[in-house]
Amino acid sequence: MVTSETSASSTWHVEELISGSYYVYVKISGTINEDPELQIFASESLWVEKEVEIAKSPLSVEVPLELLFQVREVGAFDTKESAQPILSESNYPIDFTIDSVQDLSVESPITLVDQVTAGESNQLRLQLAATNDTILGPLIVGENTVDSLTIAPFLTEPLGIYLKGEYSGPIFKKYDTNYTFTYSLTPQGESK
Repeated sequence: MVTSETSASSTWHVEELISGSYYVYVKISGTINEDPELQIFASESLWVEKEVEIAKSPLSVEVPLELLFQVREVGAFDTKESAQPILSESNYPIDFTIDSVQDLSVESPITLVDQVTAGESNQLRLQLAATNDTILGPLIVGENTVDSLTIAPFLTEPLGIYLKGEYSGPIFKKYDTNYTFTYSLTPQGESK
């Protein structure tokens, strides 16, 4: 909270504060007596400094459960128009990381690769992208060691995530792929 003096009263403003240490400086001024003749004698205190610790709130993040994509042509694709929001209620930055990918596709010849090879068919390079231009990936089946996406505290506009990548293969037959992502949410600066 922040206070500022306006004539005889103080006004208070509630601010969303990121967790950490803050220093508050307080100074009081006023009259000693309510008697109008004695009010000419004003009193003023010295400045007082106090350290205030804002504790970390519980980790509270909403992540979309499903991201859909369709590839209608060979080459690069981007599904930014269908980005799903990540919402954070925490008062500190959070790192979002994809730890592993599992292929749950049934009878699909599509292979998840980190680089599409020219002349090869049925390859899919998949990345998780955010509306702040952060890209995680390429994602591969199994353990992933991709960078993290930072989710800022008190987002005024939600951060959207979506899938993008590149496909090589036939486009006249429909293939259903199904990948499960295991992800971690950790306070920034802390290890998993």
